[in-house]
Amino acid sequence: MLADGSTFDGPYDSTTHDNTFRVGPGVAPEADLFALRVFGCGGSASTEVIIQALDFAVEHDLDVVNMSLGSPYGRPDDPLSVASDNTVKAGVVVVASAGNSGEANYITGAPAAATRALSVAAMDSIATIDVADFTVNGETITLQNSNGADVAEPITGPVFVLQDDPETVEDESLGCTPEDFEGAQEGDIVVTFRGVCPRIDRAIIGQELNLAAVVFINDADGSPPVEGPIPGVDIPFLGATPEQEEFLVAADGETATITDAGTVPNPTFRTLASFTSNGPRNGDSGAKPEIAGPGVSINSALVGSGTEGTRLSGTSMSAPHVAGVAALHREAHPNWSVVHTKAALVNTAEPDQIVDYSVSRAGAGLVDPQDAVRTPVVAVTGPASASLSFGFAETERRITKTQQITLRNHSDTAHTYITRADMDADAGGGASVRVHAPRVRVPAKGSRVVRVRFHFDASEAPTGFTPATGNVVFSPIRPVFGGSQLSDLRVPYVAVPRAISDIETRPGRVGADEAEANFRTHNRSAVPGTADVYAWGLEDRREGLATNDVRAVGVQAFPDDDIGVFAFNTYSDVSNPAVNEWDVLLDTDDDGEHEFAVIGFDIGPVLGVLEGFLGSFTVNLETGEIVNAFFAGGGLNTSTVLLPFQLSDVGLAPDSDSDFSYITGVFSQEGLAFGDEIVDGVGHFDAFSQPVETGAFFELGPRERIRWRAGINREQLADTPVRGFMIVNAENHTGRRQASLIRVNR
Repeated sequence: MLADGSTFDGPYDSTTHDNTFRVGPGVAPEADLFALRVFGCGGSASTEVIIQALDFAVEHDLDVVNMSLGSPYGRPDDPLSVASDNTVKAGVVVVASAGNSGEANYITGAPAAATRALSVAAMDSIATIDVADFTVNGETITLQNSNGADVAEPITGPVFVLQDDPETVEDESLGCTPEDFEGAQEGDIVVTFRGVCPRIDRAIIGQELNLAAVVFINDADGSPPVEGPIPGVDIPFLGATPEQEEFLVAADGETATITDAGTVPNPTFRTLASFTSNGPRNGDSGAKPEIAGPGVSINSALVGSGTEGTRLSGTSMSAPHVAGVAALHREAHPNWSVVHTKAALVNTAEPDQIVDYSVSRAGAGLVDPQDAVRTPVVAVTGPASASLSFGFAETERRITKTQQITLRNHSDTAHTYITRADMDADAGGGASVRVHAPRVRVPAKGSRVVRVRFHFDASEAPTGFTPATGNVVFSPIRPVFGGSQLSDLRVPYVAVPRAISDIETRPGRVGADEAEANFRTHNRSAVPGTADVYAWGLEDRREGLATNDVRAVGVQAFPDDDIGVFAFNTYSDVSNPAVNEWDVLLDTDDDGEHEFAVIGFDIGPVLGVLEGFLGSFTVNLETGEIVNAFFAGGGLNTSTVLLPFQLSDVGLAPDSDSDFSYITGVFSQEGLAFGDEIVDGVGHFDAFSQPVETGAFFELGPRERIRWRAGINREQLADTPVRGFMIVNAENHTGRRQASLIRVNR
């Protein structure tokens, strides 16, 4: 749509962008589009309806499907992932959004998690931004003019900063409703904060209230996304960075003047979007996402507006860009398999075009339409992928894995490539990747297989989550073919090795009436680790659940610090424990009712969206109020989850009845197929008169042995029975090895 509102009919060539557009042409402007509605009036889509749409694509011989939808923590066996794989097997390229859940590992979504689908991350392609100066008492900061409002004439008004009311559940400082603006007057410049509601809602409300301007403080690095013109909004909608919050909050009640400051280079140009979901794939540590496209402040057609456009951000915007490139490739190479179309896009992506590039967030890099169409050779892995997934593996020694890449030449000319393996700068230590052949010649219309070896030495690696990511690169010896420049071919790889300790604790002889227990703890590994002492309260049988099959639960307390911690040990590992809800219900007054809960849950729903980080929330069950929150412990690819809480928050104090009972359960957030866990029995503990002494913490070096003692309060043990000691070894192999359970006779 041209700037005057008339339809642009072409031509689509080098002169296209000499025009001024209200809504510009897409990546494949002459493709036939089929819009299949899968979202209902409430904004949600069911799995069944989406599968019906995929079936339609197959039945009607469509070439490419774009799915700007998904859910976090995607798995390859998710129903939509399976349906997407089947769609590709039927001859349709499937492109899907990686998700908008941010930097947490394993949160990238499904159906993009499907092995055969192409998972797309988002980057910022806006080179410059409009800005305005914001001056208070002679001091000036420069804010983003997010909606490009006319500020040629200075705008002056009182500053009114929205405040959160601690007595309500809602956060009024976000400015999500007109009621949040209570107290603001016409002509005010209102300062709001980013949160759960759409960003532009604040601007729309500000216009309706006849405000002079609305300022919006971002909650991530940099300024918020550029919005472009907001229908019905003429007042400035200004974006601020978190660093500018202090200045703006201090300006509350002062008079500010807004003036035009022109344009400046966008500081986040060519960086990955703060929201784009991080990999690897949940469950198997597979290589997802695989490619990136423009997805920040993208101007596209606004449905129902006639001739207007709208700016939106998300991987829902980046996926259509890549789907358009896939359509161009299908047009140029209709006889290539859809697997080779996907490979052409991934292989020719440009990591150098992304400033903060990493494989785990951007795959092979930014999509390159010309190189994708021009390349005569593609590199594929397995039956239908273009990346190497070495998966998750644990060792106290070494790991070696070998996989294959097949190069397929579609041209009548042989091509020779020099090979190498690049590793991301932030990759963990102890890992190396080597291509067996230093060069490879791919014959005309033929193929060649290249082996790639991944090696990991635990003695040279840190403990914890240390993924090794990078690209296997094939550089053409003769980079010109058919008059065009050939690009390097890249195959992204992901490996998630884990260096583990081998710590075990064994008791000495403990008599039935002794007040102290002796222990021997030994680390048999060259990898250091820890031993953390809890009172063992509950155990449960193995039930075959995927990520929430609890083996044991314990508790420890630090009375002087007013802190307690619950520990879970599971039979199997979980990629990211935030996929589950970990519940402990406490009865603190012996009335048979649970007054409080300590709940491990993704911190995101409290903020509005899933974030992929596990929090520990203390909840008053009588009022429903969250009374405190901490980050939970345990890490990634783990069988250990630690939930800290404040003793006084649940009514425990030394001068009162400080014993309590508790029950636990773990509930999967990944669907009914994963099942829920209700742990057998009722646990007991007294935080200030502990039946067994807890809280000791030992760091064990390679091959180290230690002896230690812990007290047993026999009288309290009779009143507050525990099973014994639970020594958590979070750096050990996942499963039962992460907790030594030692019974104490009562």
